[in-house]
Amino acid sequence: VEDEVGTVISEDRGSVRTNGVIASGRAFSNGTHIYCGDTITTYPSEGEERTTTAWIYANQPGWAVDWGMEARCQENSIKLGKPPVLKNEGYLCDVFGKTELDFKKWYHATITYKDGNLLAYVNGREDGRSVRQFVTPDTAYMRIGQRHNTSDNPWGKQWWDGSIDEVRISNVARSADWIKMEYENQCALPSLLGPLVQSGNSFSISDTAITLTEGERFTLSARAEGALKIKW
Repeated sequence: VEDEVGTVISEDRGSVRTNGVIASGRAFSNGTHIYCGDTITTYPSEGEERTTTAWIYANQPGWAVDWGMEARCQENSIKLGKPPVLKNEGYLCDVFGKTELDFKKWYHATITYKDGNLLAYVNGREDGRSVRQFVTPDTAYMRIGQRHNTSDNPWGKQWWDGSIDEVRISNVARSADWIKMEYENQCALPSLLGPLVQSGNSFSISDTAITLTEGERFTLSARAEGALKIKW
């Protein structure tokens, strides 16, 4: 398990390699996680803009990504709550998504912050917003698959039961267009790169039976909405 840009030295603590959205991801359960350190100095601090992104696959509610500091308006997270909506939850710096997500299904989850505006995106679309003021310290912790402190506590499970892929922390607040493009470039049937699928689900043919004599020609027309044409 590596940080591709080299900002942290990560240590796997019991997660398992699994199929992700882009190549391999990691599967977590019962407090297994990836430890990314407690003294990170390269992440956004104070009220600086930021973006936290990950592909998440949940078997139940829990914490997928957690970084910052556990104090008022200092914690950044990707969490699936009860009901199962996307959350950044952390001491008065919360944002809650509106869409209830299905378990055992991959979702592209993004939280952005800029100029007091905290936004949540699911699959490239804005799903919630709130007005908050971050004061994240210069030194931060980070965990993937677990909240930083304990595996469990009276407020519910503090770890992730499911899979996570492509975790990214950015020091800019990605725009709605950027997030939409990122999702469309990575999802199973991308519309940015890959086959375009005609809308609809109609399937029909002009004639179900014909009789031709030798040398005769006949034109059939067919309609197959939603079909893919792939050659190799």
